[in-house]
Amino acid sequence: MNKNNTESIIITGNSLKIFVEMKGDWIENIHLSFAKTDEDTKENSEKSFIYQSFKNYLEGKEIEFDLPLNRGKITPFQNEVFSELKKRPYGSLTSYSALARGIGKENHRRAVAQALSANPFPIIIPCHRVVYQAFLSHPLEQFLGGYSYGLEIKKKLLYIENKSLVF
Repeated sequence: MNKNNTESIIITGNSLKIFVEMKGDWIENIHLSFAKTDEDTKENSEKSFIYQSFKNYLEGKEIEFDLPLNRGKITPFQNEVFSELKKRPYGSLTSYSALARGIGKENHRRAVAQALSANPFPIIIPCHRVVYQAFLSHPLEQFLGGYSYGLEIKKKLLYIENKSLVF
Protein backbone atom coordinates (compact mmCIF):
# COMPACT_ATOMS: atom_id res chain seq x y z
CA MET A 1 0.00 0.00 0.00
CA ASN A 2 1.36 3.45 -0.84
CA LYS A 3 1.18 6.69 1.14
CA ASN A 4 -2.26 7.55 -0.32
CA ASN A 5 -3.66 4.34 1.14
CA THR A 6 -4.23 2.98 -2.37
CA GLU A 7 -3.26 -0.35 -3.85
CA SER A 8 -4.03 -2.59 -6.79
CA ILE A 9 -5.03 -6.18 -7.16
CA ILE A 10 -4.44 -7.78 -10.55
CA ILE A 11 -6.20 -10.99 -11.49
CA THR A 12 -5.75 -12.82 -14.78
CA GLY A 13 -7.41 -15.83 -16.25
CA ASN A 14 -9.38 -16.98 -19.26
CA SER A 15 -7.29 -14.51 -21.37
CA LEU A 16 -8.61 -11.52 -19.38
CA LYS A 17 -6.93 -9.20 -16.91
CA ILE A 18 -8.87 -7.52 -14.10
CA PHE A 19 -7.22 -4.55 -12.43
CA VAL A 20 -8.89 -3.62 -9.13
CA GLU A 21 -8.05 -0.22 -7.63
CA MET A 22 -8.47 -0.15 -3.86
CA LYS A 23 -8.45 2.71 -1.40
CA GLY A 24 -8.28 1.30 2.08
CA ASP A 25 -10.88 -1.46 2.26
CA TRP A 26 -12.99 -0.07 -0.61
CA ILE A 27 -12.95 -0.86 -4.31
CA GLU A 28 -12.66 2.44 -6.19
CA ASN A 29 -12.54 1.23 -9.80
CA ILE A 30 -12.18 -1.90 -11.88
CA HIS A 31 -10.52 -1.97 -15.30
CA LEU A 32 -10.56 -4.81 -17.83
CA SER A 33 -8.27 -5.78 -20.68
CA PHE A 34 -7.04 -8.83 -22.49
CA ALA A 35 -4.10 -10.46 -20.69
CA LYS A 36 -0.81 -11.28 -22.38
CA THR A 37 -0.40 -14.27 -20.06
CA ASP A 38 -2.23 -15.72 -17.08
CA GLU A 39 0.88 -15.33 -14.91
CA ASP A 40 0.96 -11.61 -14.10
CA THR A 41 -1.29 -11.91 -11.07
CA LYS A 42 -0.74 -9.79 -7.98
CA GLU A 43 -2.54 -11.03 -4.89
CA ASN A 44 -2.62 -9.10 -1.65
CA SER A 45 -3.11 -11.55 1.20
CA GLU A 46 -5.10 -8.99 3.20
CA LYS A 47 -7.54 -8.71 0.28
CA SER A 48 -7.48 -12.37 -0.76
CA PHE A 49 -11.30 -12.62 -0.67
CA ILE A 50 -11.43 -9.99 -3.45
CA TYR A 51 -8.74 -11.76 -5.45
CA GLN A 52 -10.42 -15.15 -5.02
CA SER A 53 -13.85 -13.81 -5.98
CA PHE A 54 -12.56 -12.53 -9.32
CA LYS A 55 -10.38 -15.62 -9.88
CA ASN A 56 -13.44 -17.84 -9.39
CA TYR A 57 -15.40 -15.70 -11.82
CA LEU A 58 -12.70 -15.98 -14.49
CA GLU A 59 -12.69 -19.76 -13.99
CA GLY A 60 -16.39 -19.76 -14.93
CA LYS A 61 -17.73 -20.38 -11.44
CA GLU A 62 -21.07 -18.77 -10.70
CA ILE A 63 -20.45 -16.14 -8.09
CA GLU A 64 -22.53 -13.57 -6.25
CA PHE A 65 -20.22 -10.63 -5.63
CA ASP A 66 -20.50 -9.08 -2.18
CA LEU A 67 -17.52 -6.76 -2.16
CA PRO A 68 -16.98 -3.32 -0.58
CA LEU A 69 -17.66 -0.74 -3.32
CA ASN A 70 -17.06 2.97 -2.92
CA ARG A 71 -20.33 4.28 -4.36
CA GLY A 72 -19.51 7.92 -3.56
CA LYS A 73 -19.17 8.90 -7.23
CA ILE A 74 -22.34 7.15 -8.38
CA THR A 75 -25.40 9.29 -9.04
CA PRO A 76 -28.81 8.34 -7.60
CA PHE A 77 -29.99 7.43 -11.12
CA GLN A 78 -26.95 5.19 -11.71
CA ASN A 79 -27.52 3.54 -8.36
CA GLU A 80 -31.14 2.83 -9.33
CA VAL A 81 -30.05 1.31 -12.67
CA PHE A 82 -27.23 -0.70 -11.08
CA SER A 83 -29.54 -2.06 -8.37
CA GLU A 84 -32.07 -3.16 -10.99
CA LEU A 85 -29.34 -4.85 -13.04
CA LYS A 86 -28.02 -6.73 -9.99
CA LYS A 87 -31.44 -8.44 -9.70
CA ARG A 88 -30.76 -10.30 -12.96
CA PRO A 89 -29.34 -13.83 -12.53
CA TYR A 90 -25.81 -14.87 -13.43
CA GLY A 91 -25.43 -15.80 -17.09
CA SER A 92 -28.65 -14.13 -18.18
CA LEU A 93 -29.15 -11.26 -20.58
CA THR A 94 -31.40 -8.25 -20.31
CA SER A 95 -32.05 -5.22 -22.48
CA TYR A 96 -31.70 -1.49 -21.95
CA SER A 97 -35.48 -1.26 -22.40
CA ALA A 98 -36.16 -3.92 -19.75
CA LEU A 99 -33.93 -2.11 -17.24
CA ALA A 100 -35.70 1.17 -17.97
CA ARG A 101 -39.07 -0.53 -17.38
CA GLY A 102 -37.71 -2.14 -14.21
CA ILE A 103 -36.94 1.26 -12.68
CA GLY A 104 -40.28 2.69 -13.81
CA LYS A 105 -38.81 4.89 -16.55
CA GLU A 106 -39.80 3.03 -19.70
CA ASN A 107 -38.80 5.82 -22.10
CA HIS A 108 -35.34 6.28 -20.61
CA ARG A 109 -33.40 3.43 -22.25
CA ARG A 110 -30.73 5.82 -23.56
CA ALA A 111 -30.24 7.27 -20.09
CA VAL A 112 -29.93 3.70 -18.80
CA ALA A 113 -27.26 3.00 -21.44
CA GLN A 114 -25.42 6.18 -20.45
CA ALA A 115 -25.50 5.21 -16.77
CA LEU A 116 -24.09 1.78 -17.60
CA SER A 117 -21.32 3.27 -19.74
CA ALA A 118 -20.02 5.08 -16.64
CA ASN A 119 -20.04 1.94 -14.46
CA PRO A 120 -16.85 1.94 -12.35
CA PHE A 121 -17.41 -1.66 -11.22
CA PRO A 122 -17.70 -3.89 -14.33
CA ILE A 123 -18.35 -7.57 -13.61
CA ILE A 124 -19.65 -6.75 -10.10
CA ILE A 125 -22.29 -4.52 -11.68
CA PRO A 126 -22.66 -6.77 -14.77
CA CYS A 127 -23.30 -4.20 -17.49
CA HIS A 128 -21.86 -6.65 -20.04
CA ARG A 129 -25.16 -8.59 -19.70
CA VAL A 130 -27.17 -5.72 -21.20
CA VAL A 131 -27.95 -5.90 -24.92
CA TYR A 132 -30.34 -4.31 -27.38
CA GLN A 133 -33.86 -5.73 -27.23
CA ALA A 134 -33.41 -7.15 -30.76
CA PHE A 135 -30.54 -9.40 -29.59
CA LEU A 136 -32.88 -11.35 -27.32
CA SER A 137 -34.84 -12.61 -30.35
CA HIS A 138 -32.09 -12.37 -32.99
CA PRO A 139 -28.67 -13.04 -31.41
CA LEU A 140 -26.57 -11.20 -33.96
CA GLU A 141 -23.40 -9.34 -33.06
CA GLN A 142 -24.75 -5.99 -34.27
CA PHE A 143 -27.44 -6.18 -31.54
CA LEU A 144 -24.98 -6.69 -28.66
CA GLY A 145 -24.95 -3.01 -27.75
CA GLY A 146 -21.86 -1.23 -26.54
CA TYR A 147 -19.31 -1.88 -23.85
CA SER A 148 -16.75 0.50 -22.37
CA TYR A 149 -13.98 -2.09 -22.72
CA GLY A 150 -14.93 -3.12 -26.26
CA LEU A 151 -17.19 -5.75 -27.75
CA GLU A 152 -14.53 -8.49 -27.72
CA ILE A 153 -14.25 -8.27 -23.92
CA LYS A 154 -18.05 -8.11 -23.62
CA LYS A 155 -18.34 -11.29 -25.71
CA LYS A 156 -15.66 -12.99 -23.59
CA LEU A 157 -17.47 -12.14 -20.34
CA LEU A 158 -20.79 -13.34 -21.74
CA TYR A 159 -19.15 -16.60 -22.84
CA ILE A 160 -17.55 -17.12 -19.42
CA GLU A 161 -21.03 -16.90 -17.88
CA ASN A 162 -22.96 -18.76 -20.55
CA LYS A 163 -21.08 -21.18 -22.79
CA SER A 164 -24.15 -21.60 -25.02
CA LEU A 165 -23.74 -18.03 -26.36
CA VAL A 166 -21.85 -18.17 -29.64
CA PHE A 167 -20.85 -15.09 -31.62
